[in-house]
Amino acid sequence: MRFVFCLLALLASQVCVAETVCQNGQCRVIQKLETATAQGVANTMARLRKMAHLGGNRTFEGVGAGATPEQALRNCCNNGKPVIDEGVALGSDGRWYACRRYSK
Repeated sequence: MRFVFCLLALLASQVCVAETVCQNGQCRVIQKLETATAQGVANTMARLRKMAHLGGNRTFEGVGAGATPEQALRNCCNNGKPVIDEGVALGSDGRWYACRRYSK
C-alpha cells in the first residue's frame, strides 16, 4: 500500500514522506511533514498548497509564496541575518512556495 501511495505521489511530482501504520489488523498510510531542511518545508507546503511555519529547526524561519521562485523567496520574512538554508517548490496550484532559514 505504501508503495502505491509513494508511486502516485512521485507521479504527481510531490515529495513522498509516509509510513504505514498497522493496528488491530487495520493499516493506514500516514503522511509526515518534512521539516529537517528548508527544501523539505517548501516541498511540504507545495504538497499541501498552504504556507505555514512547520518548525523542526532551532533557527529563525521565514516562509513565502509567489508566482515565481524569486518572488516566493522575496516574500519570506527575515531577521536581517545571513541565510543558512533555503528551498523552493512548485505547488499543484501553480504557486511557488519558499522557506528560508537564518542564522541566530
